[in-house]
Amino acid sequence: MASKSELDAAQRQLHAQAGELQRYDQVLNSKIAVLRRTRLTEAEVDPLDANAASYVGVGRMFLRKPLPDIKTDLKSSIQSLEGELAELETSRTRLAATFQQSKEAFADMLRQRA
Repeated sequence: MASKSELDAAQRQLHAQAGELQRYDQVLNSKIAVLRRTRLTEAEVDPLDANAASYVGVGRMFLRKPLPDIKTDLKSSIQSLEGELAELETSRTRLAATFQQSKEAFADMLRQRA
């Protein structure tokens, strides 16, 4: 039989894990949106001629940059984002499993108390 303080501690832990899971979801959705925009930019830039005038936005100005360099930067950015997404999804899956276990343990504590 669980005491009230144990139930309160378990409930706080459950809420903390739920908040952390929600933060992971927000970061994951943000990274997915950035990846989608980067892929779209790559698709728009890909058919252009290598000698086409190209510029990169830096703060409030635009700097001329060779198109092959821009394509290389986009590819490396996509690879980096895909790696980050894979790590985040793995961490989120692990956290979701832990959250589910905590939720079940809390439900068991409540059943024993009743």
